[in-house]
Amino acid sequence: MLLKIAKGIAIAMALFVAFAILSNLLAFLLLLLVTGLAAALFVSPLLVFACLLIGGAAIWSVVVTFMLMKGAR
Repeated sequence: MLLKIAKGIAIAMALFVAFAILSNLLAFLLLLLVTGLAAALFVSPLLVFACLLIGGAAIWSVVVTFMLMKGAR
């Protein structure tokens, strides 16, 4: 039962990370389209940093969940 919950959480986090990366790419393309290359290259590292923070938090939560599941057995 707990393993199914952990797998569900892991899948949800993986989808969340994929969505964050995809939205980052879409935001970069939109900036490129609207403002041109200079502004997109200036703002894009901020978007990448935010995306990495979100992704890192998601990955750590999955790791901690699996560690707790192994400890519970």
